[in-house]
Amino acid sequence: MTPAALRTPLVLFDLDGTLLDTVPFITESHQHAWVKHTGRRGDLARILATIGRPIEFAFDDAAPELRRAMADTYLAHNVAHNDERIGLFLGVPRMLDGLVRLGARIGVVTSKRRAITDRCLALFELDGRFGLVVAKEDTARHKPFPDPLLFAMERAGETDPSRVLYVGDTIHDLLCAKNAGIPCAIVGWTALDRAEIVAAGPDFWIEEPDDLVLACLAGGRARPTGVDGGPGPFAAWRSLGTAFGPGSGRDEEVVFACVRPEDGRVAAVHVRGTPADAFRLPSGGRARSEEIVAAVLREAGEELGARDARVVDSAGRMAHRFDAGPEDAAAGGTAFRSTLFVLETGERGVDARRTADAGADASAEVDEVRWVRPEELPALAGRLEALDGDWRGWGALRAATTRALGEYLVRGGGRMQD
Repeated sequence: MTPAALRTPLVLFDLDGTLLDTVPFITESHQHAWVKHTGRRGDLARILATIGRPIEFAFDDAAPELRRAMADTYLAHNVAHNDERIGLFLGVPRMLDGLVRLGARIGVVTSKRRAITDRCLALFELDGRFGLVVAKEDTARHKPFPDPLLFAMERAGETDPSRVLYVGDTIHDLLCAKNAGIPCAIVGWTALDRAEIVAAGPDFWIEEPDDLVLACLAGGRARPTGVDGGPGPFAAWRSLGTAFGPGSGRDEEVVFACVRPEDGRVAAVHVRGTPADAFRLPSGGRARSEEIVAAVLREAGEELGARDARVVDSAGRMAHRFDAGPEDAAAGGTAFRSTLFVLETGERGVDARRTADAGADASAEVDEVRWVRPEELPALAGRLEALDGDWRGWGALRAATTRALGEYLVRGGGRMQD
C-alpha cells in the first residue's frame, strides 16, 4: 500500500529562485554586462522582470547592436562564478523527500541552458532526484508560452493537466502554467513583485517548503481550517514547556484522524495518566529535521500500532501560543502549531494492545482506543474544553484540534477523489 493519496502526482519545479537561491547572482551578472557595455547599471526592476525567461530576452531595453554581446558577457560571468555565488534554499531537500515519500514524480522545467542546469543540480547533489529535466534547448518557445510544461507532460506520459503541479517564483512561471492548463504554486520566498503575482491568481501560495507537500495532498480544495486558527495562550499548561518550545528541538506537532475505511469511524485515543474520558485525536511532536509525512506515519505507528496506514488528506494548520512560565509569558509566549491530517488504516488495521517501541514516548502511551463517528468528535472536544486546573490548557489545545478535524471530516474532507 502506498503511504499517501496524491491529487497531483507529477510535480514540476522551476529552478532559479524556487529551488536555488540564485536571484542575487543573476542580478549581479546582469549588472556586470550593463556596466561593461554601457558604463552604467541597468534598471533593477526591469532586470527582475526578465527573470524566468531565456537570457536572449533580458536586454531588450539596451541598444539593439549591444544585446547579443551583453547576453554573451552575462553568460560568461554567470558560468565563471556560478558555483561560489548560489545556494540551495533551506528545506528543499526535505520537501523533495516528502514528495517522493508520497509517491510523487518530480521534475525540473527551467529556462536555463542544459549545461548550467545540470551543473547547478550536481552542485547540490540534486541531479539524481528528478525523473526529468526540461531545459531551454528542449523547446522552441519558452515561458510564458506553455510549451516547456507541455513537453514535460509528454515526456512523463501524463495527459491530465489537473494531475500536475508547477512550482515557481515568477509571473512567467505562473503564466506558463495557466497557458498549459496546469495548477501553479508560487513560493513565498520569491524575490520578485509579490503583488503582481498575487493579482494573477496562483492556485497555491507556498510560504515554506512543507506547504507544498500539504498542497499536493489537498489538490487545490479549500481549507476549512486555517493557519493561525488556534486558541491560546495556555497559561495553565506548564508541562508543555519541556515537551515543546526552546531547547526541545520541537515547536510543532502532527494531529491526525485515522479513519477505518469499512465504516468511516475515527480512532479516538485515551493516554495513560490523563483525566478519565479525555479522549482526543492522536498527536505527536515533530522534530525540526523530520519530514512531515514521515512524522505523521511514525506517530500512527507509535500511538495506534497502525504500521500500514496511509495519508489521505491534509486539513491545514492551526497556530497556537502558550507560556511555559512567568518569563516565557512576559516575552509573549512560545509559538506552537499543529498540522492536521486524515489517514486511513491499512489491511493490518490498528493494534490497540501495542507496546511502546523504542521510538515511542512512554509517558504518552495510549491505553484505550475508541472508534467514533466524525459527528461525535465535537462532543469529545466539549469534554476536553471542560477540563480545569492543571489540565485546562491541555484540554483547550486538544479540543481545538479534535474539533477542527471533526468539522473537516463532516464537511467532506478526507474523502478520496475518483
